[in-house]
Amino acid sequence: MSQSEIPKKHPKTMLFFLFPEVPPLEQTSEFGKILEVLENEHEWLGGPPMVFDTEEDFPDMEEFHTYGGNIELYSMLPEDIDQLPKEADRRQFEEISLLIEKLLPFTDKHGCLLDLTLDQDSIGKIEKGSLDETAQTYFKKWKKRIES
Repeated sequence: MSQSEIPKKHPKTMLFFLFPEVPPLEQTSEFGKILEVLENEHEWLGGPPMVFDTEEDFPDMEEFHTYGGNIELYSMLPEDIDQLPKEADRRQFEEISLLIEKLLPFTDKHGCLLDLTLDQDSIGKIEKGSLDETAQTYFKKWKKRIES
């Protein structure tokens, strides 16, 4: 499955996996290395996972700093999924599974949490080496869809 087999106008979205607070430098360094290794070890359908690090200033508020990662995916919203080739959906599932497989031990080692957000909706959390129930349900439904 290559990008050329997906309709050029198929919408894309971002899956974010974000720390609730910016972690210490040791953790950000290790997190970045995990994503770098993943980028180099795998050819990603929509692009590799990347570090997401942004600071914003809002009037009358403290500076807002967000840290974590993101990966671009082809949209799987109900209005888009019928146009996404099943093999692309399957490949995205496998890629996200690989990403999570690498993030679980990291969150366990550091006792930390990553919020998972897709299409601006929370799809769960990775916390201390485990997916929470919401994330497990989301990924079970996705797996069921690609296996049907």
